Amino acid sequence: MHLDTSTLAVSIFRPPRSLRTQASKIITLEKAESGVTLRVGETFDLDLEGAWKIRIGDATTLRFMGASKKTAQGAFQACASGRTKLYATSDPSCRQTSPPGMQPTLYLEIPIHILP
Repeated sequence: MHLDTSTLAVSIFRPPRSLRTQASKIITLEKAESGVTLRVGETFDLDLEGAWKIRIGDATTLRFMGASKKTAQGAFQACASGRTKLYATSDPSCRQTSPPGMQPTLYLEIPIHILP
């Protein structure tokens, strides 16, 4: 028996993107200013070490998923393609003393690029 392989179709199962699991990236203070590039559905954890207040520039493209066991600032997920930024501020510990220290508030912008 001869098998004609010229018409043989091979079916390869590839799960839909929503079922694929991606290892979450961890973005640290050292990596933050260079930015983050993700695909829709991918996640990352933000670990800036210390107490930071985080604000999402465009919540239609990026969402906060909640606290993370791995990192201080939590996990984020790319929701739609586009560009946004995370804005982070942190007051130095000397600001909590009496009288408060004069060191300035730390300010960080993290550019986020989300691909389809």
